[in-house]
Amino acid sequence: MAYVLSVSSVRLPRTKSKRCLTPGSRAFWNRDSLPAFRTIGNPTAIEQLGGALSRVAETDTAFGHRSARYNFLIVSSWPKPDENEKHIRWTRSLWQAMQPFSTGGVYVNYLGEEADEGAKRIHAAYGAAKHERLVKLKNKYDPGNLFRLNQNIKPAHA
Repeated sequence: MAYVLSVSSVRLPRTKSKRCLTPGSRAFWNRDSLPAFRTIGNPTAIEQLGGALSRVAETDTAFGHRSARYNFLIVSSWPKPDENEKHIRWTRSLWQAMQPFSTGGVYVNYLGEEADEGAKRIHAAYGAAKHERLVKLKNKYDPGNLFRLNQNIKPAHA
C-alpha cells in the first residue's frame, strides 16, 4: 500500500535530491519504507543524463543520444513461469504509453535479444550513420561474426 507522505506547493531548496523539481513549481510524491528488499516486482528508473556525457560530440563514440536529458528503463521480474504473460504485457504496455515522450533512441545495453526487440531497435541505439560505421568496422575486424552474443552489429554479408 502506498501512502501520500507529502504534497507541496512551496518553494523547495535546490538540494541534490530535489534538483529534478523546478523551483516554485508544485510537487507531489510518495514513498514507503520497506522491511526488506525483494527483487521481485516491476521497478522503473528514470536516469538523468547530461554532464560529461553531453560534452562529448555525438559522432565521437558509438554511444548515442547525448542530447537526451533522461533514459527510461522498465524492469519486470517474477518468480512463477505462469505469470510471464502478465508481467511482459505490463512492461510492454508501460513502454508503449511512454512512446509519445521518447526521442526514439535507446541505450544498447538495455536491449534484449534481436529476436525479441527487432533489428530496428538495435539501429535506433546508434542511429543510421553510426550503425553504418559500425558495420564497416565489423566487416573489417569480425567478418565471420564471431562476436555476436550481444545486441549484434552484423557484418554486411550476414
